[in-house]
Amino acid sequence: MPESTVIFMGLKKLLNESEMEEITKESMKIHKWVPNDLFVMVSWNPRLQTTAGTCRVRYSREADDTPFKWIADIKLNPKYYKTFGYERTIKTFLHELAHAIQFAVEGKSNHRRMFKVICKALGGSMNKRFGGQGYFKDAATDKYIRTDYKFLYKCPCGEGQRKMKRRAQRKTLLRTYCKNCGTRMSSFDIINL
Repeated sequence: MPESTVIFMGLKKLLNESEMEEITKESMKIHKWVPNDLFVMVSWNPRLQTTAGTCRVRYSREADDTPFKWIADIKLNPKYYKTFGYERTIKTFLHELAHAIQFAVEGKSNHRRMFKVICKALGGSMNKRFGGQGYFKDAATDKYIRTDYKFLYKCPCGEGQRKMKRRAQRKTLLRTYCKNCGTRMSSFDIINL
């Protein structure tokens, strides 16, 4: 049986050398928790908008040419790192690693008892809303990464307007009205911000 492996791809782009040394030491501490048949890859994903990190675990195929049974791909948000710093990003990494371990052990991943035990043992962050008790500050109540508004829908009467982060869907356009004149949003002027 192969030994479990955690690979950090591309993290050097944002982390300084002392932080890279620290994250390597952290991964050595948690090595005993990672099942032997789990291969973990960690990298930055700048396309993440509102989440600090994601974890996708899949069963390895013959085409992967690997002795591992499970392959976990953990993506971390670089904007989250820039906003909140190294410590919270590490907590997020450990949270996502707990999902990978739970999936390798149980075949499913959720925020229930098994996950809480693993996450707490690793020292990862736990969202109060899912965890029942929060032993790390909840990102939902804290200053969080916000996406900017990109569109402004302006009523022809000049009084009503609505800012949106993305283009409104047709059903939204048909059911939303100006509070002043009652004009449907579908006839509003669209301004790119």
